[in-house]
Amino acid sequence: MTERRRPPRNLTYLGASITYNKRYSTFDCTVVNLTDEGAMLTTSGTSSILEVFDLFVTHKFAKLCRQVYLA
Repeated sequence: MTERRRPPRNLTYLGASITYNKRYSTFDCTVVNLTDEGAMLTTSGTSSILEVFDLFVTHKFAKLCRQVYLA
């Protein structure tokens, strides 16, 4: 498979939380790779991810995100 992203993504494996509903609803995830333009997240189970959510990366940053692709 050919990589189509302009900036290459760096492997990170950071612990994170996806939050929504004014931060009343959360579930854990892992940031697998990351750039300034995007990230790949993995979750355990079959939790559905909303189109727009907050991502809190443990001890690093918080960011408002939108879902672009779901595999």
